[in-house]
Order: sequence, then structure tokens, then C-alpha cells
Amino acid sequence: EMQVRGASVCPGYWRRPQESAMAFTSDGYFRTGDLGRILPDGSLEIVGRAKDVIITGGANVNPLEVESALDACPGVAESAVVGVPDPEYGEAVVAFVVPQKQSGTPETNQNYFSEIITSFLVFYAKILCCYKQYMISVILYINFHNVFVRQLS
Repeated sequence: EMQVRGASVCPGYWRRPQESAMAFTSDGYFRTGDLGRILPDGSLEIVGRAKDVIITGGANVNPLEVESALDACPGVAESAVVGVPDPEYGEAVVAFVVPQKQSGTPETNQNYFSEIITSFLVFYAKILCCYKQYMISVILYINFHNVFVRQLS
């Protein structure tokens, strides 16, 4: 599992010491939940997630498969798919999509991507189109996930 530490990583969860203890190592590294390996050239390759299955409405959804389908769509620069707590389905699927360039309306894009996601037996999915000129990095993925989970709580 990949672990990170640095000035841009929060020191823990606000007023949640038990969650902080689970998410951080004793020497201050944050457990990202991502699995990686060091390549011969010294770069880091993300190969998966420690928890690769989103269970929604009794169906098992692999976020990497959904990301691959979204990334193969014309005009998509990158995507990230996470599961967030949902009272009705157990977990809801949330996809963060970065278009190569802004096109269409958010509603049009959300309908298009929702059709792709429902092919994975997803009962409920939320699509968030990120109209920015940056790519989703590991840190942004963690921040998106944590912010969205807090908004649902």
C-alpha cells in the first residue's frame, strides 16, 4: 500500500482520533488505500486499490473497470471512481471525470457518463465533471473522496 507524508497531507482527521489512528502509521505516514510499485526508472506506478470493490445494492462494482470504461470515452482526460456511504444502497458510486476540454453542458455529460456506469449494474451513481486544466492525482483523489463523504454525512 502506498503511504504519503508531507506538508500537504493533513496530520489527522478533525476530532476523530480512532479514524486517524487507522489511517496513519505511527511515524506519520497516511495510508492512501492505493497499491503501487516502484518501476526500474524509479517512478511509481499505481496498480490498484487496497479495497477494489464497491458494493452497491448487492452488486459488486470494480472501480478500475468503470474508470477504464470512462477513460476510453472520447473527450475524457481522466477519471476516478470511488464508493461512498449510502443509506439505501450501502455504497453509492461516485465518478470524478476530467474532460480533455470543456464541451457540452454538465447535464449532458452527466447523462452520457451515467449510461456507461449503469452498464456495470450500478443502481445509483453520481457523476461530477471537473472542468479544470489539471489531472486527478492521488492526493486529489483522496481529497475528492473525503470531501464528498463529508458532504453526504
